[in-house]
Amino acid sequence: VLSPGENHLPGYRGVFFLGEEKAKPSSNVYKISIQADLSSAIISGSLYVRFRRDGDSYFYGGMTHRLKKVFNDRGIPPSRRSRIPIVCDSKGIVWVPGLGVRDDRVVGAGNKTFISFSIPVSDDGEEVYTALKENH
Repeated sequence: VLSPGENHLPGYRGVFFLGEEKAKPSSNVYKISIQADLSSAIISGSLYVRFRRDGDSYFYGGMTHRLKKVFNDRGIPPSRRSRIPIVCDSKGIVWVPGLGVRDDRVVGAGNKTFISFSIPVSDDGEEVYTALKENH
C-alpha cells in the first residue's frame, strides 16, 4: 500500500513518491523519474503496487489498453515486463509508470495528487523505464 511520501518496495530498488507536490527524490542516485498527476476523484480506496498479471488492461486516453500489447509495441521484452510496477486501487489499474492515468470519466476534479516512480541509474531495468518514458 502506498502512503504519502517515499515508498520503498521490498526487494526492489525503485521508489514511489506520493504527495501533494511534485516529487523531489531524496537522493541523486535516482536519475530516472516518471511522474503523473492523479485526481483524488478517480482513486477508489487505497493505492497499492503490484506487478503484471496475465490479461491486465486498463482504460486511459479514451480507450482500453492491454498491457501485453502496449509492452510489445514499445519493444519491452517479455522477460522484463513482470518487473514493471503497476499502481492499483480497488477498481483495478490506476497507472503504469510511463503510460497514462486511468480515465474513469469521473465528474469533479477532486484534489490533485502527484505520484512518481524513480529508479537508480544502475538498475537492470533502466532501458525498460526509458522506453516507457520516451514513448509516453
